[in-house]
Amino acid sequence: MDYQDLIGLVGQYMTYEDFTKHNSELNIDRNEWYRIMNGNTYRNNKADLKDSYIKEFERDWADQVQLAIGLITNNEKTSD
Repeated sequence: MDYQDLIGLVGQYMTYEDFTKHNSELNIDRNEWYRIMNGNTYRNNKADLKDSYIKEFERDWADQVQLAIGLITNNEKTSD
C-alpha cells in the first residue's frame, strides 16, 4: 500500500495534525494531504456519519412511538 492509499483511508478518521504527529517521517504537507483526501476529510466524514446516525435514531424513535401507540390502541379496544 502506498502512502496515498494510506492517507485516503486514515484521513477519513483523523486530522492532518494527528497524522503528522504520529507519522512525521512521511513528510507530507497540508496541501498534499487535502489534495489526496479530495474532500473526504475527517470533519466531512464525521459530519456525514453524525447525520446518518441522527436520521437512523429518528426513524427508530418514530417506530418505537408507533409501537407504543399501537399497544395503547389495542389495549383500549380489548378493554371495551
